[in-house]
Amino acid sequence: MLNERQLTLVELLEQQRWSLSELARHTGVSSRTILRDIDYLNFTLSDKARIQPGGNAGYQLDIVDRRRFFQLLQRHDNDDRLLAFLLLQAFSTRAQLASALNLPETWVTDRLPRLKQRYERAFCMASRPGVGHFIDEPEEKRIILLANLLKKDPLLIPLPGITRTVIEQLQQACEEVDDFPLVPGEYLASLTLAVYALRNQLTTAWPECRHTSLKKAVAQGGIDMGENAFGTLIGLLETQQQQAMTLSADAVCSLLQRVPGAASLNIIDTQLIDNITGHLLRCVSAPIWLPEHRQSSMNNLKSAWPPRST
Repeated sequence: MLNERQLTLVELLEQQRWSLSELARHTGVSSRTILRDIDYLNFTLSDKARIQPGGNAGYQLDIVDRRRFFQLLQRHDNDDRLLAFLLLQAFSTRAQLASALNLPETWVTDRLPRLKQRYERAFCMASRPGVGHFIDEPEEKRIILLANLLKKDPLLIPLPGITRTVIEQLQQACEEVDDFPLVPGEYLASLTLAVYALRNQLTTAWPECRHTSLKKAVAQGGIDMGENAFGTLIGLLETQQQQAMTLSADAVCSLLQRVPGAASLNIIDTQLIDNITGHLLRCVSAPIWLPEHRQSSMNNLKSAWPPRST
């Protein structure tokens, strides 16, 4: 397991080059400790990424396989594990969270306010004296939040009967479901896992399920959800699909025309309208409240606009 200092090194090197002395000063340890950390990070990252010395230019992080790199970091990200356990329980004390995470209670005490600040725009985290900490959001949103975490790493938290093989079977079966064309199979699988994880806490009543293809896909994945949980899964998907149906290209075009100067610049065309409409439809049909990568990472920009060689 990577410690907080090692995760900080990765985060710093994702953004820019750093000299050894700068890294040591920033983390409050010696240069020798930083070198040991870099050796351990390179061993842990294996063929997914590597921290390379760049002479006078400092150390840099070269990512070889972006998807596997971020999945690996996800397993070492205690913030996401902390959030997952908060979502799984109605209330959690610091002692309960520390026990579930196998981390010191002092770490939990220090991390909870940081977690709240990190995700303040995505959800509300609250606490009640004598009861504990909790995610103060409706049931539907808590499911989606947990699904976002499980989409990044389906094995983030232990779930009864859920193995890598089961997850692969579920994802493959969900790819073949065509009842919800705007929802990717991987997202559908993560939403299924989230509902399964919260199956004993569900309170919202949904109409009887009519989508036999998705029910068959879940069964093929080897997951026994129960009728109530499956009704919740379908109800969520149908609600999101109905919300997406309220969007139209005409409405997007009308909004674009209200942008000051847009009409005179003649920049509104069919391709722009279709692209924006499609993007909005996908966002509403498969909401992502938690970003795939850490917000401080510059690697998305680097992949889109690689730095020019000098």
